[in-house]
Amino acid sequence: MSFRATVCALKGMVCLLLLFLVAVFAAFDWTLLAIGLPMLVLGVLALTVHGYMTPQCTATVFRDPNGYVKRIVTEGQRVLYCTFWERPAEIIDTSIKSTEDRYNGFRTKDNVPMDMRVKLYFRLDPTLIREHERPQLVTLNDEAWKNLVRTVTCGTVITYIGQQRYRHIAPTEYRDALCARLSHEAAQALRGLGVIISPGFGVSIQDIQPTNAVLEAIVDRINAPLKGQAAVETLEPVTDQYGKDRALEAAIAATILNTGIVPSVIQEETDRSALPVMRPRKPAT
Repeated sequence: MSFRATVCALKGMVCLLLLFLVAVFAAFDWTLLAIGLPMLVLGVLALTVHGYMTPQCTATVFRDPNGYVKRIVTEGQRVLYCTFWERPAEIIDTSIKSTEDRYNGFRTKDNVPMDMRVKLYFRLDPTLIREHERPQLVTLNDEAWKNLVRTVTCGTVITYIGQQRYRHIAPTEYRDALCARLSHEAAQALRGLGVIISPGFGVSIQDIQPTNAVLEAIVDRINAPLKGQAAVETLEPVTDQYGKDRALEAAIAATILNTGIVPSVIQEETDRSALPVMRPRKPAT
């Protein structure tokens, strides 16, 4: 027989006992009725007692008639409660949940801007919530819990990464150790909020790299010699005609004459009207 069926059977027996007492005391004098009246009241109170078993992967919040949290019953726990004193209210899902987040532009100890994409795995245990925060947190829905986890974890990750050098966290061989460390830090920060994160893989790093601006600067630095070589090759016809000393000046002058635009580098140094423009000399015949 199940737990609830047992409670219902006991309540049925109480009902039969009450009927028997009423019949017995009705046939006797007032003295016997006075003795049986307290027993009758206790029997009525017994009918308000209910059995409750928390479903799997859930926790149930019990509240008193005024709406205050009285206790939290965890998964699979069997309890008796009296409707005069408390009632089951919120049911919190305690199964494993996941959410994803991206942190952009935070800096390492050596001032390297980083972008990181992480996946968070967690589950809830509302019995761990600090007592003064229970009334607010036990009413959160799944999405609100995920937002809370992302917010707290973001602060933890940024703080930890800000204490490390780029070369100590970016290489792939450090990835597992970094995940474990971030999971531990996040678990410590979230435990008082009723959130459990696995200390080994709760914070799973999907991607970590310098920001796009840093990557572009690296690519430009790599390509700079190639661009310089291309510029030299472009100037070769001018160099052949005017010589190495006057080649660049002639090329700039030709650009101004053909396009009417003064290169920005020159504009920063001098006004366009004050720039002497040298016309290229005709080759000697």
